[in-house]
Amino acid sequence: MVAAAAAGGLGGARFSPPRPAPRPAPRSRASRVGTSALGPRTTRARDPPGLAFTTDASRVDPVAAAALVRGEDDAALAAKLRSAFDSREGVVVGAFARLPGSPDDVEPPGEADPNASGPPGASGFFARRAPAFKLMGFGRFAAEGDVEGKTLIAFARASTDGSMVAVVDEIVVHPEHRRAGVGGKIVRRLARELHAREIYDIGAPAPPGAAQTFLADCGFGPDQEGARLMALGAEAARRCADADRDPGATLKDGGEALAEALLREMDKADENENENR
Repeated sequence: MVAAAAAGGLGGARFSPPRPAPRPAPRSRASRVGTSALGPRTTRARDPPGLAFTTDASRVDPVAAAALVRGEDDAALAAKLRSAFDSREGVVVGAFARLPGSPDDVEPPGEADPNASGPPGASGFFARRAPAFKLMGFGRFAAEGDVEGKTLIAFARASTDGSMVAVVDEIVVHPEHRRAGVGGKIVRRLARELHAREIYDIGAPAPPGAAQTFLADCGFGPDQEGARLMALGAEAARRCADADRDPGATLKDGGEALAEALLREMDKADENENENR
């Protein structure tokens, strides 16, 4: 599902940049991402305040993610997303922002530990001056991992085979924060994380229209082998499952032999129990 630019659907697009030549030592994550191949970074609107990203799946609440997808609470979808987020072979990127009503929307001064130190949002010198930093606009810079107390506004996830191939399953952005570059940023971070795992063959469902345009802007294009995504519907899947099943099959002798065997085992269990008393 690609909801960053439009409603989801099925099609086919693949981002598969040239694999790097063998190198004597691993390069940094950022240099392996190949951000120049991921399309333009221009944004159409200002970033949401305090925009921050995380690839820590435990920080992305599946209930909030399901609400982004459905527009309302969906316990069944949240349970499925929880399983997807917990998968070792999956990759999740969450985008968070400081919105009105977020826990960190207001930070009353004087509650921080004056003896501690750290970056904005932590205690110490910076924490005592956090309100001033926010007023000066520093909270608008996109950051990695500084998601504490903020609201989930977008997420993307991909499933992988653990070594070579990945498929982007969902890109979801809250309607109020679309066309601000958030979708492109989480796709770049998703690609960065996949490249860090040495996975370079990345595909995504691409329905015609705005979603396909969005993916193209992120660097996706036609599959190099001309492959197209095909779907196996629920009814077809049931037919496949039942294809080799004989609906007329029954237990031999109406199940009498199985019943006798079970009774013999029960008698043996009773005898063993009596002997051990």
